[in-house]
Amino acid sequence: MNDLDETKTQACPIDAGMVHKNHAAMHMHRSEGLRLMSQSVRKEIEGLVKSGSVILDFGCGAGHYCKFLDKYASKLYCIDISEDALLETKTAVPRAITMKDTLGIAASSVDLVLFANSFHDIRDKDKVVIEIGRILSKDGRIVILDWKKEEMETGPPYRLRMSESDYMELFSSYVILERFKTPSTHFGMVLAKAK
Repeated sequence: MNDLDETKTQACPIDAGMVHKNHAAMHMHRSEGLRLMSQSVRKEIEGLVKSGSVILDFGCGAGHYCKFLDKYASKLYCIDISEDALLETKTAVPRAITMKDTLGIAASSVDLVLFANSFHDIRDKDKVVIEIGRILSKDGRIVILDWKKEEMETGPPYRLRMSESDYMELFSSYVILERFKTPSTHFGMVLAKAK
């Protein structure tokens, strides 16, 4: 489902081949993570969003974060490889632009990219980092909320988890602007392109 009527750009698609094969099962641990997210985390993320922003929720699942990001966005892209998740998102947020890839997003047009419990699921992380660099505006921000790289009973398997340093190795042309408070199972940080 692609609701964009814009001209497609020459970008790499973020498709099913780039995400772990057991992605549907992964959504189950995402749901567990969402239940753990407190109202304070949402407030932290909301505090980073400016009204009228172009926002991308990458790995949106059923649109949990899209629902509250919608009120801040002039344009809200919600990307996931699951058709069912995109249908749920579109039902919950009718004006959301639901997509399976980033092909229709213009270069330097996105003000904020949210990866909420999703980036660790992506198999070809390098391609995604390049694509985010293409679509992120000069002063754009990346908000990362993810499970800590620790053994625990909930969340993704340890082998998929990433630490802050794992992220910064991949996002090497970015800097951490701030870290924000999360439940004890998670970490949160805001990145920007290095000047």
